[in-house]
Amino acid sequence: MANITAARINNLQNRISLVYGQGAGQSGYGQTLVSSQVSSLDSTVQAADLNNIYTDILNARVHQVGVGGLGVNSIDKVVSGSNTVAQDTSAFLSDNGLLTDDPDGFKKGIADYEALMTLIEEQKFVLSPLQSEQSLKLTDIRSATWNGLIYQLFTVTFNDADHRRHFFNSGGQIRIAASNSAARTQKGLDWAQLLGQVGTVSFSYSNTTANATQVSTVGNYDLTTSYQQIYYKAGTGYTSPIYENNTFKINAREVSDSKIEFKIEFNDTVFDNVVDNNVDGRLESNVQLYIAKGNYVSVEDPTFSITTSVSGFDSPAEINKSPEYSIGVDLARNQYVIENLNGQQYASVDYVVNAVNVPYPITLYWDTETVSGNVTAADFDDNTLSKLVESKACSDIISVTIVFTSSCKLLFLILPAMCYTPRSILFVRMSVFA
Repeated sequence: MANITAARINNLQNRISLVYGQGAGQSGYGQTLVSSQVSSLDSTVQAADLNNIYTDILNARVHQVGVGGLGVNSIDKVVSGSNTVAQDTSAFLSDNGLLTDDPDGFKKGIADYEALMTLIEEQKFVLSPLQSEQSLKLTDIRSATWNGLIYQLFTVTFNDADHRRHFFNSGGQIRIAASNSAARTQKGLDWAQLLGQVGTVSFSYSNTTANATQVSTVGNYDLTTSYQQIYYKAGTGYTSPIYENNTFKINAREVSDSKIEFKIEFNDTVFDNVVDNNVDGRLESNVQLYIAKGNYVSVEDPTFSITTSVSGFDSPAEINKSPEYSIGVDLARNQYVIENLNGQQYASVDYVVNAVNVPYPITLYWDTETVSGNVTAADFDDNTLSKLVESKACSDIISVTIVFTSSCKLLFLILPAMCYTPRSILFVRMSVFA
C-alpha cells in the first residue's frame, strides 16, 4: 500500500471519528469506532487499518441513507495481502510482484473513501426512516370542558449533554400532535378543525417543521433558558368567524444542558370580551420520540415527564346570558338587487350581524315579501324553514328595521333563543317596505 501516507489515513479516520464517534458540538453520533489512528512511523498502512475505516464509514452512511441507498457512492474493502491502494483505484499484487486488475478496484481508491466521507459530513444530520424508530412517550387527556388558556408542560431529560447532542446529531426529533375528538358544540368542532390542520410538529437539531414544512428556525441548538416560540397557529373560523382568535402554540426552552422543556398552549380567546362559552370534546396531546435505532447507529432513549397536565385546570362555569344582536350595513358593496311589488329595483347592501352572548354561528335566511302589521311565525309559511319554526314554541320575535335608501327598508326578524334548532342556527328574514 505504498503511495498512501499514514497522515492521509489518519486524517480520514479523524473525520469519520468526528461524525460517527463522540464528536464535538454539532457533530457526533456517540457510537463506538472500529478504526483508530495509525503510527506515522510505519512506512506501510495495513489493510486492516483501511478496512476498519471502511466499516465506520459504511455504518455512518447506511444510518443516513439505508442499506439500499449507497448507490454509486459505495466503497469496498481491500484484500489483505493482495490489494495495493492508490489515489483512485486499487489493484491485485501477486506473490511475484505483478499487478493485475481488481474488478472492484474503482471502489477502493483512497479518493473514493474521501469522497464518500465528504457526503457523510454534508448529510450528517440525516436519518434514514429504515434506520429509525418512532414511539409514543406521553399522552395527556382532558375530557372536561375548558376555557381561556390551558397548557401542558413536559420535559425531555437526557443522561448528559453529550447524550442530548448525539440524539439530535443523529437525526432525532421530538414530535408533538394534538386533537379534540367527540366534540358536539360548534366551538368544540372548531378546535377539532384547528388541531387537525396543525398535524404533527417535529422539533429537530436546527428547526421545527409541521407536516414536513419548516415553521420555525428554532431547534435544539438555538434554545436558551427563556421560552422561544417554535409553533403558532390561529383558528380559521371553520364553524364561525367568532372563533378565529383561538390559538395553538408551542414554546420550548433549555432547562439545563441535559434537559429541555416544552409548553403546549391551547388558548380559547374571548371574542367579545363579555362572554365565552366553554370548549367541549376530548382534548388530547401526544408526544412521540423519533430516534436512531438501526443496526449501524443506535441512541439511547431520553426520558419524558409531564409536569403540568391539561387536565389540571378547573372547568369554568358556563355563562348564560340573553343573546344580543346588532346589524350593520356596508353601503359600498352591492350583493343583490331587491324589487318591490311594482317591479322597482333598489340597490342593495351587504350586511353584518354582530352578536354578543351568542355561542353559535349565525346563518341569515331572507326573502323579499312585503309584510305589514305585526310579524309572527306565520309569516314564515312561504319559507322553506316554516316547519322548523312552527315546531318550536316561538312566541316572541326580535325585530330590527334598517333604512338604507330613501325609499326602501329591510326588516330583519330574529327568532329568540327558544327557537334554536339542535344545531343552534339563527333564522333571519328580510322584508321590503316600499
